[in-house]
Amino acid sequence: MKAEDGKMRLTDVADTEQLFRIIQSIHSPKAEPFKRWMAQVAAQRIDQMQELEAQVGHSVISSEKASDYLPPTDRWKELPEEGKDE
Repeated sequence: MKAEDGKMRLTDVADTEQLFRIIQSIHSPKAEPFKRWMAQVAAQRIDQMQELEAQVGHSVISSEKASDYLPPTDRWKELPEEGKDE
């Protein structure tokens, strides 16, 4: 990676999954509050994603039911076809 002085430096990097695994591997009483906090945040995020999926699923079902009550339309027949001269 490029350092503040402009020189390239070797460094260790990790993606999110690797960081979580490193944190899980730390066996220290001082790390436990951080681990609990991370678990709580992750659980909240999963709950949010499930709620969003449920809302989207409900919206799709609602729109499908609503379309049953809409009158049929033949408006597409009135549109000019592409490539035809009028």
